[in-house]
Amino acid sequence: MRAQRIAAVLSLTALTASVAGATFAQDAAAPAPAQEATPAAAAAPAQAATGEFTDAELKSYGAALPRVRAVSQALNGGQPTPEQTAELQAAVAATGLATERFNAIAQAAANDPVLQARIAVAAAPASAAGSVGASVTEDELSKFAAANQRLGAIAQSLNGAQPSPEQATEMQGIVAASGLEVERFNAIGQAVSQDEGLRARIALAQARSQGAAPAPAPAPAQ
Repeated sequence: MRAQRIAAVLSLTALTASVAGATFAQDAAAPAPAQEATPAAAAAPAQAATGEFTDAELKSYGAALPRVRAVSQALNGGQPTPEQTAELQAAVAATGLATERFNAIAQAAANDPVLQARIAVAAAPASAAGSVGASVTEDELSKFAAANQRLGAIAQSLNGAQPSPEQATEMQGIVAASGLEVERFNAIGQAVSQDEGLRARIALAQARSQGAAPAPAPAPAQ
């Protein structure tokens, strides 16, 4: 039985990067490209508080990012051509957000991991109806995220190596103390790799609890 438990703990290292997509989405969610498209918008209103942005606004903002990012990267710090300016303005206009509002979100997200995570959640597809991800409550997310933060730190320190008996015991203890049944913790951990929406929600829960970019979510442990 102990060998089985240790084997399960070892699987933590196999999916250490399973939530990396959510983290990358956050990194990409924070540019302020609309200012490049419309110089007059440089005088956008003061940065709004995170809570002032609705989920609908963040979803619209996230939908524009691929077009905006493509043009912004091509600029490489230079001034946009009239064509590029028109493309950026069209991308922002398609969101239905005023340019000033778009810029306010971009400015706020630049230094706000929680807002970045909210944008990633808004942009991610919802978990399929009837799936584990769809059934996970906010309380379960918080508990899983807190345990995951600790497990991730241990898994990263292993760097692919097998945990010592002490480390394996510590990992098992973290799961046991998470407030989730081991089976439920495992179910959530297994669903993470296939559920983008769940990954984004876990990343948001971790950002809210830590105030920093979330750590990767591990595979299930027993």
